[in-house]
Amino acid sequence: MKAELLATLLTWAVTISGYPQPAGQPRLERASQHQLQDWACNRFPCPILSWYDEQNTVYLAGKIDLARAEHQAVVVHEFVHFLQHEAGDVGRTCKRVMMRERKAHAVEATFLARSGLPTWLGVVHGPMVCR
Repeated sequence: MKAELLATLLTWAVTISGYPQPAGQPRLERASQHQLQDWACNRFPCPILSWYDEQNTVYLAGKIDLARAEHQAVVVHEFVHFLQHEAGDVGRTCKRVMMRERKAHAVEATFLARSGLPTWLGVVHGPMVCR
């Protein structure tokens, strides 16, 4: 069931994002909230639920329940980052990072809408800006 669900969620990410179908899919592993914050928020507390490490692994917070569509949307979001990486979109400038993040959020919002859920469920941070 889990493998089938993950393949389906990757197909959603490909279909909505327009990125090409990859040869494989990333690994999915659990991580503590503390570890996710270290990776994504420079060790500051933040409401992060997931992280793609650009080395073929998506990490999910322990509270993610893959039976819930709003949590599946989090996986779709990270799968978009996997697809971006596979497509060679790896620039590190603030503008490039923000463009990738906005794309992943847009795909997540579309997945939520198509699942009959409000798109605000995917918003966990303030505005994304470069300084």
